[in-house]
Amino acid sequence: MIQQFEQALEEKGYIRLKSKPEWVHTFVLPEEDETRAERARRAVICIDYGPGYSMSVHQVPLVRSKIRDYFGMPIDQDRILVVVFTRDPERARPLSMENPYCWIVDERDEKLILYENQPSDFDGMRAIAEEIRRKDLGQEAQEPPRRDDYNGYHFQRRKSGWNLKEELQWLFLGRKKHFVTVFLVLANCLAFGILSLWGDLGQSRYMIRVGGMYAPAILENGQWWRLLTCIFLHFDISHLFHNMLILYFLGKWVEEALGSARYAAVYLGSGILGAILSLWGSLSSGEAYVSAGASGAIYGLMGALAVIILVHRGRYRGLSLQRMAFMILLCIYQSVSSIGVDNMGHMGGLLSGAALTLLLYGISCLAGWETQE
Repeated sequence: MIQQFEQALEEKGYIRLKSKPEWVHTFVLPEEDETRAERARRAVICIDYGPGYSMSVHQVPLVRSKIRDYFGMPIDQDRILVVVFTRDPERARPLSMENPYCWIVDERDEKLILYENQPSDFDGMRAIAEEIRRKDLGQEAQEPPRRDDYNGYHFQRRKSGWNLKEELQWLFLGRKKHFVTVFLVLANCLAFGILSLWGDLGQSRYMIRVGGMYAPAILENGQWWRLLTCIFLHFDISHLFHNMLILYFLGKWVEEALGSARYAAVYLGSGILGAILSLWGSLSSGEAYVSAGASGAIYGLMGALAVIILVHRGRYRGLSLQRMAFMILLCIYQSVSSIGVDNMGHMGGLLSGAALTLLLYGISCLAGWETQE
């Protein structure tokens, strides 16, 4: 279908440009007073998304930004359309769900998939796709059907709403491997299981001996490694279970968005910086308490997810910025209203996670959102 669609674009006056990689085809519609494609009023990017090719959700706006800047196009978000042709629409789904003006054409079932965040048309492109389908079926041209009748032509407007089966499958199994999240959960559980065999982690002396965050040991003995080891220690089974449950489900969202390497950097960085703030709090209060747990790093993932949602125009995987803010405020309230909780470590992790995610991920993405507002 991609060849027929591109041929129809050329018949409509669009000019194909040389572009790389070879599976990304760029077409521009020149200004009316231009004889060459030096300035364009519209552009269509056709992506032949076959096996072996990959594109992340934040690469789509970067490609569109380059086209817009090169041809001096306005910032209007209805100027550039991305059409992804694939035989595996589920694999391409995040590209469309997270980017405006990004359609999916299922070449296997020969249907156009439009989610609710997508426009119903773009410079007559939908009519072109319908005409191609009708020609394939050997039907004569006729008036465009009503929106409710599109399924008669094997076109489908899919909803991006909540689907219990899909969400449960992603939540428990995922659509891709979440190696770092699983590794972190196993590492914490393994550390707790092994250390519990040799002593009581609920006792402060034993927790200090195995690597808990303890200001005198760090400052007087130079044991700075405790800022890292304390992230993988927990006082009891309920402390471990609570943290690992949140880490597993929250970590899947963040790791999928950031990628494994950046996700690991954000997690460990948040945990260490949270421990440093906890150390500062211990010195400020004059209390030499022992601190341990993955909570600071987990609060860092909350801050990271808030930035991810912000970068994705206020919504990511069904989570809105308002809901995320409410969840963070609820966790902060629970933290400050509880006894024996390291609030300094939590706040340090939260702020560190947001800052690290903005630095490693958010700035490059925001630079490419040419279709914002």
